[in-house]
Amino acid sequence: MKELSKNRKYYGLLTTVLFCSITFQIQAQNKFSDNLKLQVNYHFGVALPEYEFLTYIIDDYVQSVDISLIKETIGKNYWQQIFKYPEYGVSLYYSTLGNNEILGKEIALTGFFRVNFISRSRFRFYNRTGAGFSYVSRKFDFDDNFLNVAVGSHFNMHFNFRLGVNFSLSEKIELNTGLSFDHFSNANISEPNLGLNNLSAYGGLSYRLGQKIEKKKQSTALTITLEKVSHKLTIPFTDDASIENCLHLITFLLHNAFDIQKLQDALNELSPVAMRLEQLKGINNSTLINDSYNSDFNSLRIALEYLALQKQHRKHALILSDILQAGKTDEELNSDVLKLIHSYKVDKLIAVGEQLSKFSKLPEDALVFESTKDLIDNLPGIDLSDYAILIKGAREFGFEKIVSKLSEKKHTTLLEINLNNLL
Repeated sequence: MKELSKNRKYYGLLTTVLFCSITFQIQAQNKFSDNLKLQVNYHFGVALPEYEFLTYIIDDYVQSVDISLIKETIGKNYWQQIFKYPEYGVSLYYSTLGNNEILGKEIALTGFFRVNFISRSRFRFYNRTGAGFSYVSRKFDFDDNFLNVAVGSHFNMHFNFRLGVNFSLSEKIELNTGLSFDHFSNANISEPNLGLNNLSAYGGLSYRLGQKIEKKKQSTALTITLEKVSHKLTIPFTDDASIENCLHLITFLLHNAFDIQKLQDALNELSPVAMRLEQLKGINNSTLINDSYNSDFNSLRIALEYLALQKQHRKHALILSDILQAGKTDEELNSDVLKLIHSYKVDKLIAVGEQLSKFSKLPEDALVFESTKDLIDNLPGIDLSDYAILIKGAREFGFEKIVSKLSEKKHTTLLEINLNNLL
């Protein structure tokens, strides 16, 4: 009984700290280095001349090295889940071109996007496509390098297409191998502009710079490093608000010497905290996301990310109050808010408050009301059928009244049958 009582105390502490941790700014917040990898590859291949006379110039194999910074997505947007958590990054590429004296060498800086065709826990088969700018050390010159009819300028466009596989060797290290096709030319800004194509096999290693945070459909897998030992934890949430709260919570408990072996059992007992991104069934086949008890710029971003995950509705609406005490002028704040809303492709904006009602740059189709009462009076004339609706407001606006108006009411009917009258 003592052990059961002790566990209940732990679970109670977990739930209490999770609720309070929204206000704490401690070191567990996501860092840019989380899900960031450094990758180095060596390439060995051949040039693929488009014209036969170029074969007389090319007298050697092509050898290349690339160094890449790769950021993994974690599924906060629905398209990331569809494409099996794609990756993006930048790459510095250095290569010979088959003849150092005539064709020279190339250095390129490219951005790329990587889509995983097959994604398993330790294996991935992917396509990587990139484009950028390059500098070639030797170009065509009528007097000094007239045999170089492939490249007419030092500066060129570089395109890359890869098919490859990843094998995870450990939590930090991955093995990469595959085939790479590279093309560069100057987009006809200078003649000659035949360009060059290279086909190479490559291999290398990736090293994870930060923590690995991997989202799943109904949970999120975390890798926590404590005293140089990695531990895997799973939390029963996928939205960014809950994940951030759990990271605060885990940091707090580990700082206070909570047994990490018991931590997973405690995390499994967590359930969503009401009043923060609470999901409700609304009238007219709508879904409500109730976040009507606080309003600041960062929490608005998190709430919009959660709204974007609601794929049961094709249309999304935002009911938003003025954001108070943000430390910016009204003009600056409202401009930042509009950029944020636009980035999450909200279909219908309903703004409430004096600041927003005076802002001239609101979308033409936005509905604007000076007070919550004005909005409630006009709700019957606003079509929100089949919408996912985020209700986001500062506490003093009393948006819980809007939630009450838009929530589906539950009624109970009691049916009594007198069996004696049936005889």
